[in-house]
Amino acid sequence: SITVPSFDSQVRPRQASTAPPVDEHYSGQWYDNQRSGEGISLEILPNEKALVYFFTFPPDGAPGKQTWLIGVGDVVDNGIEFADVQQSSLDVNGNLVSTHWGRIGLVLDDCYSGTMRWDGPPGWGSMEVPLTRLTTLQSLGCGIQGGTPPTADAASGAWSEPGREGRGFIFEQLDAQRIATLWFGFDNSGEPIWVAGVLDQDQSGNFAGPVAQNFGTHFGADFDEASVQTVVNGTLVVAPFACNSVSATYQTAAGQLGLIPASLSLQRFTLPLGVPNCAQ
Repeated sequence: SITVPSFDSQVRPRQASTAPPVDEHYSGQWYDNQRSGEGISLEILPNEKALVYFFTFPPDGAPGKQTWLIGVGDVVDNGIEFADVQQSSLDVNGNLVSTHWGRIGLVLDDCYSGTMRWDGPPGWGSMEVPLTRLTTLQSLGCGIQGGTPPTADAASGAWSEPGREGRGFIFEQLDAQRIATLWFGFDNSGEPIWVAGVLDQDQSGNFAGPVAQNFGTHFGADFDEASVQTVVNGTLVVAPFACNSVSATYQTAAGQLGLIPASLSLQRFTLPLGVPNCAQ
């Protein structure tokens, strides 16, 4: 029989900590500031659950320019364990195929720093990297007092594209006038791709801005920050949010592939802890 090594035997075990427990203030984007160009989007959910998207790149020698991984995990004190991280692609018929990729563990020492460790499949490997906070949701950053609280039509959360399985947006309401966005989906060959940007509110109430692709490097130990290239793929315009649905338009930049449909009707499928539910 084959002896499968435990997760903690492959990456450094989590150390005891007196850090505060993870709560709604930890939702946002995190990254290793020595590995700019990749990172995670973290949503703290009700009932001690969390959602993570890891926006990164394939291993050296693997097909594609980008990849994204997704996992739902358990919050335990100041850490989160994602035991079933999934990797998605499209088959030759355009159907979504999701398979177990591995595990990710987060240890958050405070509201602005921590570590991420992963145990991937063959060719991906195990590694631990430091994490630094990049974004916070409106009025939900640690230590924030006062300010404008999120409203019941706040954008923060993950949003699906009905009829396009495995594709969608993550929106983060940074403040009343700015929304960070990440789109995840697939290219024409079925390989995972993603774009990111920040949308600013205009006089009509829409949120608009360019979104860009990062590519040029590889996963894990083969990551090279200096090799990361960033190319604007297009401009996203999102209408004012209305509870759990919103419409958007996308204009692909000249010379770029049309990754995102020109017209979108989006539905919310996650509500981060601390963001009001308009249905209540």
